[in-house]
Amino acid sequence: MIYYLFGNENYLIDQKIQEIISQNPENLILKFNSEVKINDVINQISTFSLFDTNKILIFNNFPFLLKANENEKEAIIDALNFKPNSTLVIFTSEKINEKTKYNDLLNFLKSKAICFEYNELSDKEIAIEAREKINKLGASISEIDLFYFLSKIPNKLSIVMQEIEKLVSLDLNISRTNIDDLVQKYDLSSAFDFINSFHDRNVELLFKTYYEKLAQGETIQNFINQITNVLEICSRIYSLKKLNYDDKKISETLNKHIFVVKKNSQFLNAIGYLKIQKYLDLICEIDSKIKSGVLDDRIGFERFLLETLIN
Repeated sequence: MIYYLFGNENYLIDQKIQEIISQNPENLILKFNSEVKINDVINQISTFSLFDTNKILIFNNFPFLLKANENEKEAIIDALNFKPNSTLVIFTSEKINEKTKYNDLLNFLKSKAICFEYNELSDKEIAIEAREKINKLGASISEIDLFYFLSKIPNKLSIVMQEIEKLVSLDLNISRTNIDDLVQKYDLSSAFDFINSFHDRNVELLFKTYYEKLAQGETIQNFINQITNVLEICSRIYSLKKLNYDDKKISETLNKHIFVVKKNSQFLNAIGYLKIQKYLDLICEIDSKIKSGVLDDRIGFERFLLETLIN
């Protein structure tokens, strides 16, 4: 059996992996990160155990979906086609952008593996997950304090769960006082300022925020994901407006707040659909080259910013 778990919500991916492991309690678990070598991948998948031990191979952030050459992709596919029945293989990755040309290995996984996609949740979905987590831990929180708690942290499920566990470790009755005392202080305004300045094409503010966030440990990949998300939303808004959808109906269709729809509509109107598509193609190309190791992430992303903001 082969699983392919992809998306940008790592918490849900990790939960699915734990579910698979719990369904196979006797299996030997072997985990590999993105630094794994191609020979290790093929050997681990192909090797029969002398003692007939069932095993689960977990390849996190599997690097060879993008950077493998044709011979390496073919070797991995052959290994998967003839792997022992006693070996269960799990591959994880971020969502491969729709603009990225699909390769044979990715096509193989899409057709042969059991696939699950886990992307970032909406505000409403995160609130539901947070409530379920609190109930599961035997804790309690009022509705108003739950929304207060969620307003103080990034819209990222792994962070939400981490902070809930911290709160519950102190008191099963989660109060606003405990939230203020225990929840880490996150710089939410800067993240908003970055996208806001991109929308407004404010070069000075964007680069100021960009360098501040880099100094705080933000990753280039997260900046790329934010801008790709904006451009994809604009592209979808354009298509829906062609169908004569109003902002309210677009908001419901995209499961986005009406403010997000209006803000991106303004950006779309300001620069036009052709530039949206041009920028989307460009950032997808840069993202692919970065992940393939042929382009430095910082050089590639800053080149994108200069291309889109100055030209």
